[in-house]
Amino acid sequence: MRHGIVWFVIGVLVGSLFLVSGTPTLDTRSGISEGNNIPAIKEIQFRKIVLPNHTAFVIFGSPERPLAPEDIANRIQKAIESLPTSGRYKVYALPLEVPGTKIVGYSIKVSPEGRVNIKIQRITEDYSGDIAKLYQELEMWARSPMTFGNDIRTFKEAGIPENMEAKATAITGKDIIMPTGTSEPYWYDFGPIEDETLSPPAGNVYVKVHYRALKNDPDPSREYFMVSGAVSSDGAYFKSEQGYSLYPLNPDYCCYRTKKGVITQYWNLEPSLNPQLGEIAPGSTQYGYKSIQVQLGAYGVGVSFNVEVPKYKMVPVSDSSQELVKWYLYFDPNSDNAKYTFSTMAGSVASFDELALHDGNWHKIVQVQYDVTFEASIPDYWYFDSKTVSVGWIWMIKVG
Repeated sequence: MRHGIVWFVIGVLVGSLFLVSGTPTLDTRSGISEGNNIPAIKEIQFRKIVLPNHTAFVIFGSPERPLAPEDIANRIQKAIESLPTSGRYKVYALPLEVPGTKIVGYSIKVSPEGRVNIKIQRITEDYSGDIAKLYQELEMWARSPMTFGNDIRTFKEAGIPENMEAKATAITGKDIIMPTGTSEPYWYDFGPIEDETLSPPAGNVYVKVHYRALKNDPDPSREYFMVSGAVSSDGAYFKSEQGYSLYPLNPDYCCYRTKKGVITQYWNLEPSLNPQLGEIAPGSTQYGYKSIQVQLGAYGVGVSFNVEVPKYKMVPVSDSSQELVKWYLYFDPNSDNAKYTFSTMAGSVASFDELALHDGNWHKIVQVQYDVTFEASIPDYWYFDSKTVSVGWIWMIKVG
């Protein structure tokens, strides 16, 4: 094991040397250059890709010149506002500047309707992988077809009285009956947002969640939004990928296991919008390992998704005075949950003052963050280390 650690350290140092000379340059006409002997990026590169069914914007930074949140906000807001979308909403994700990470890539795909797919790429100081490969992956992602979750609607069940219809399914499973012709409330899916941090030797963290808005709700004074998983299995997750499981395949990683995870969803970023935290899911302490299905919604219209509970447990803590909810995940270090890739999901709903929100300006709606603590322990060699790896962003929206 002592030799393994020595070789691991040498590998990281050697990889870092190659990283300096291996960062590609970009050409806004021809795209991403290939090869490992190209000078490093000294300036941010911004590209627009127009395709038949969507428009993509891609921003590349580098380990030497990582992207700052203001770099992304300045470019993406103007880019989105320039698109002639049919929807009233304009949205994007503003990455948080998480300590210890460098944002090297950002892309957003926008449909003619205004739905989005978003991807954020981060690395840490210890990352010695091929940066050119990350750029190529992001470019391929930007050109790939867009994906969305289904809008959550309801349908008429047998046995509904004449001139009445089921407009929503309540959390209890019972139908809400409304007069025929009434516009039904439904959850509109803006699309998924993905964020990742690659952090050898400890492990990697990935998040993919969906954002939804409740349309046709009966409250004209409030606007409802949701952070949730996918209705169908499209891979929505809060995921940790431990060094323990990666080491046999990639010597940049080592024997780290997951100790703890914290999912944060914070809705009180702009108090002037009068945010009010609603339902959260899961809403009670769960002991694992087990898999449960939860439902989340408002006005009886619910979105269902699966939640994996690690061994030991998952503990939700919410504070309505701050419009804040956190889920604490505690892992048994000897369990497979701690040693191998683990994914779960958590979601919440909040409402906002509609008049204040619909002023034509950009607003901060919710901050989503996932912090994972990895630990490595080799008692025979008096070796112990702990590292927290994070991702996070703020959902930005402009109405009108």
